[in-house]
Amino acid sequence: ACLKDIPDNLIFHLKRFDYDVSTGMRSKINDNFEFPLEIDMSPYDVEYLKDPEHAATEDKFILVGILVHSGNAESGHYYSYIRERPANTRDECAWVEFNDADVVRFDPSNIPDQCYGGLAEPVAYPPMRYPKTWNAYMLFYQRSSSMELERQKHLPIVPAVPVKESIPLEMMPGIVLENELFIRKFCLFDPEHAKFVKQMLVHFRSFNSGLCSEDHALERRVIWMVLEHVDQIFSRTKDCPEFHTLMDMVAKAASTCPDCCKLTLDWIHHHDHALRNLLLRNPDEERRRKFSKMVLGALRFLREHDSTLYGVDVDNAEHDSMLLHEIPDIDGALQNMVGGLKELWSCLHLHCRAWDEYFELCTGIAQLGRLECAVLHRAAYLNHCLQLLIVDHNTASIKKLRFDIPYLGNYFRMLDKGRKFSFKYLLALLARLLECADFSMESTSDTYENDYQLPVSTGYPLSNMEENIIRFGSDMPRSKGLVFLDKAISGDHNILACQSIVRILTRAESDLELSNAIETTILHGITIDPSLGAKPYLMAALAFCEACTMTKFARHLVSNIALEVETIGCNGGDEHLEFFKAVRRIRNDNLMNAEPAFFYNLVLRYVPRWAPALLIYSDPAVRVETINLLHQLVFSFDTRSMDDEQKADEVNDIAKALCRACLKRITDYIIIPNKQIEASMVEEIVRVVRFCIGTYYQEEDEEEGPSLAVIESG
Repeated sequence: ACLKDIPDNLIFHLKRFDYDVSTGMRSKINDNFEFPLEIDMSPYDVEYLKDPEHAATEDKFILVGILVHSGNAESGHYYSYIRERPANTRDECAWVEFNDADVVRFDPSNIPDQCYGGLAEPVAYPPMRYPKTWNAYMLFYQRSSSMELERQKHLPIVPAVPVKESIPLEMMPGIVLENELFIRKFCLFDPEHAKFVKQMLVHFRSFNSGLCSEDHALERRVIWMVLEHVDQIFSRTKDCPEFHTLMDMVAKAASTCPDCCKLTLDWIHHHDHALRNLLLRNPDEERRRKFSKMVLGALRFLREHDSTLYGVDVDNAEHDSMLLHEIPDIDGALQNMVGGLKELWSCLHLHCRAWDEYFELCTGIAQLGRLECAVLHRAAYLNHCLQLLIVDHNTASIKKLRFDIPYLGNYFRMLDKGRKFSFKYLLALLARLLECADFSMESTSDTYENDYQLPVSTGYPLSNMEENIIRFGSDMPRSKGLVFLDKAISGDHNILACQSIVRILTRAESDLELSNAIETTILHGITIDPSLGAKPYLMAALAFCEACTMTKFARHLVSNIALEVETIGCNGGDEHLEFFKAVRRIRNDNLMNAEPAFFYNLVLRYVPRWAPALLIYSDPAVRVETINLLHQLVFSFDTRSMDDEQKADEVNDIAKALCRACLKRITDYIIIPNKQIEASMVEEIVRVVRFCIGTYYQEEDEEEGPSLAVIESG
């Protein structure tokens, strides 16, 4: 380096971040980099470089500041270590750490550990060393001569007494305000303040003989003060032993008077960040859930005791007299809460840990009644849930959707970075909103203006977009089924909700005609590898069988699952066996032109398809349970003494087909490949073959019997 004029202050920017053009990925360089506390810049002066033999005058610079970055290339935090200047007379090398609002002394001997980077010391066994993600990002040096001049200007008048510097008048108001806010914050976190708040909530009604005041001014002040304390303290800290007690007290106060209850919900409505702080940002799951429970309890209390404050007349709605277009858009507790929760959509992607609590509250509101579902539907909650399930699909229409709706684009980018989101209660909300929809009605515009006039109890029609999202994927070339349904089932987030969704859509076959697409979705998921991931799809298949209205779809589904058992390998045997045990018990009264034992007979008919693979499955418990199921389906019948000859012939035929299928399985997978396996692995299947040959093959079976016996004996 060659410098003509070296200023009094030097800033060195360390290249801690890199960008890989080939992959398009940013990365942080955490390598060890040591830097000096002092540096002589004279060797880099242009005059010295012109004549290196000429003695250069030392130009010493002192390290006075370090900017540290902690984190990775995508996210992190900055803080600083700064040397006091002019030097404190008691400590010539005093450093201070500035980390947001925290300002504390810093020992410069810790600079190597806190700023150099490199590998951290091992702390676990076996010893593992990981890169330090906190390291210096920028270095600040000041010329020593300028530091000395500064020190001379600020020499203390009285020895050992720090110099006082006058503050410019224009800075005074800001400093006074900051100091006042600091004192307020200090008092807020004082444990005695928490006790004061608690006692106010306990005794505020004692001023009026245990009753509420007429104008509720006092109650408003106390309840809002308590909730302000909850928001300021409990939504930001982890150790809050009083939170649950205080929330219980707020819930109790809200459950004794409709006006106090409305005041509690009004505080949430009138404080823009209250819901986000307490429901999303709150670092503790139990506290988020406790707040959600309090809100839901308050809504339920208002619903039962004051329909005016609640926002709708529930009694009229339940008696079919309220039309959907008559739901008032007023300052009611229900509408305010639904609107407040909707406003959080724009930032929901930033709080993945709080998705369960957020959607649990939404689900709780929906479960209050069909009226609440109609309000949620009018606010586009059904559409929102469906969009979240398909937003990562790579088609032109979905890319446009991500571009048109910013929060969906932000959510997709979080998914693309590997962020995980829970759909447990999102699916529960989706199932509830679909349950209250009326699929027989013609779909409406996407404006959610509710220009249709139907009683709330009848249900609401889907919007055009909602119906398109539900059908999305069914009309694609080489369709794998419904995209939203596959996404819902695949993560195994909420099996019961997925089963409910499958039942709802399947029962609406006459209106939606989606049974074929639903079946395709389930079968595609069941064939995934490894088969262990097929469990949620098998559970969805049970729901499909329970709700299916056409025998051809049910027969095709069970048949293909039975065939698929041959390919499961070492995973999924227990799940497939449980499916056959469960599906045989299904009684579906909606199935047209089907006998009551339709599914039992299907399982029995397809025994030769699914049983052989399970009889040599790696888990001995599965093999034993398969034998038990075969005993109930086939082996428990004495075909020679049965009165029903047709049933006896059917059992005989199935048993013979099972025997042949077992022998084929042994031949194809063990004998021909000359596969070496433990004798216990084939014990059950050999028992089945021997039993079938001895029980179901008669002497007159001259062509088939001897060949089977030869293979069995071999």
